[in-house]
Amino acid sequence: MTGTPTPLTRLGGQGPAVLLLHGYGSDRQSWLATAPALFDSATVWVLDLPAHGVNSARALSSMTIASLTRHVASCIEITGLQELHLIGHSLGARLALELAYQDLIDVLSLVLITPAGVSRCIHQRFLINYADARQQDAINLLLNMLVHDPRLISASLASGVLSYLQTPGVRQSLHAIAHDLIHSQPQMQTVIATIGQSTVPRLCIWGDKDQVNPLDPDNIALLNAQIQLLENCGHLPHIEKRSAVNRRILAFYQELVTI
Repeated sequence: MTGTPTPLTRLGGQGPAVLLLHGYGSDRQSWLATAPALFDSATVWVLDLPAHGVNSARALSSMTIASLTRHVASCIEITGLQELHLIGHSLGARLALELAYQDLIDVLSLVLITPAGVSRCIHQRFLINYADARQQDAINLLLNMLVHDPRLISASLASGVLSYLQTPGVRQSLHAIAHDLIHSQPQMQTVIATIGQSTVPRLCIWGDKDQVNPLDPDNIALLNAQIQLLENCGHLPHIEKRSAVNRRILAFYQELVTI
């Protein structure tokens, strides 16, 4: 089934447009600690990627990085935004990089939180096991891989993820995305190098204990971005170290003339 592009959802705020792009197997709710911190500086927009979240479009006929990138660009076009800042986490950061690399929209800046494709190698078994998980114990183990502090993983969170995975078509969609993330990794050198030579301001935020998508110093150097490495933090810095991440994003924006 083909997902139909829909307008972005405006959460609030005033100023230049900022679009938040969530990660693999997640949804717009992952930005609950981020969006309000930006309201004084920007107009904040979100969407759920196809096959993600209760408000998402249905799965695309081809759930690849390329098709997801085009889908996001179409959603932005329908909304009527001419230019915007992008903040992405993991898969969402990968899509942000692609949007800038392909020049599909006018990207004013990039905030990349543990971006997929810039790591040494994303954890392949995590991606596959996440899509396949059918028991709450298995979900708990996988969710704990995402954080340094396991107290952040609640039973209700695990139940919610399991319920999401049982939605028809979700597991198949996640498998397709995982396959493309894994097999398109070699192509990322060109994307990273091109963005690294561009004039788009860019900030990269990473947790030093990221088990799922560990930082690659060589790729970070090639990306030529400002870097914020957070101690005792896993794959979800915007949740696990929310205050530090919000402060760093706001400081980054304050350095820009356009925001």
